[in-house]
Amino acid sequence: MKIELIDINKSFTDSKGKVDVFKSLNLSIGSGEFVAIMGPNGCGKTTLLNLINGLDREYEGKIKVQHINGNKPDFSYMMQKDLLLPWRTVFDNIIIGLEIQGKVTSHTRGYVIQYLKRFGIHNLIDSYPAKLSGGERQKVALIRTLIIESDILLLDEPFSSIDYNTRLELQAKIYSLVKEKNKTALLITHDIDEAIAVGDRVVILNHKPYGTLKDFHIDLNIENRNPLTARQHPKFASYYSDIWKSLPKQKEQ
Repeated sequence: MKIELIDINKSFTDSKGKVDVFKSLNLSIGSGEFVAIMGPNGCGKTTLLNLINGLDREYEGKIKVQHINGNKPDFSYMMQKDLLLPWRTVFDNIIIGLEIQGKVTSHTRGYVIQYLKRFGIHNLIDSYPAKLSGGERQKVALIRTLIIESDILLLDEPFSSIDYNTRLELQAKIYSLVKEKNKTALLITHDIDEAIAVGDRVVILNHKPYGTLKDFHIDLNIENRNPLTARQHPKFASYYSDIWKSLPKQKEQ
């Protein structure tokens, strides 16, 4: 699943008038790539995801999403907030997307249990969100995103609000699943460690409306790579330093 953004111009209007978000933005993402998107607040990271998945169609330029089989691409979108419905159980929250697509079958519960076991929370399948910890809620939200089996995963700071140990665990899970199922993934993050640990590339956006600033290809060459072994790699500190120096400074309001 290849994604190309060609000469994208994007703006919106607020109380102060026209605001340019992107001018002549160009970005290409290869099939099966895991790309971390970084940049200062307000540079257009979430707007970028909304352009790619078609939620925002008000732009100039071309966006091409090429499926290897010629099928229409589908997307899964996970945001920072888990957005679990409090009146639905864990199981019922997870299958919302499948319900919308009309794909719930007699085998669905068993399929959900497999995912829950992989995340170590299969005993919570009939629990309600109010009984879950923050980390457990985020695991449920991630499973809800993954179970749709979309070609493209769009992840908007999904791990930023959970504790560090759970964040490492979920980074490892999402990385292994993306690679195992050959999905294309874009992750918005402000965490340099996280970007290097899971990313095949780290793309840095500049202050709007200038688009991409830097594009780092993360070459760690680790067999059975995971976020822990990535952090232990001799190149990790060098990548961290280069990305830190490249990030634009936050503008004062």
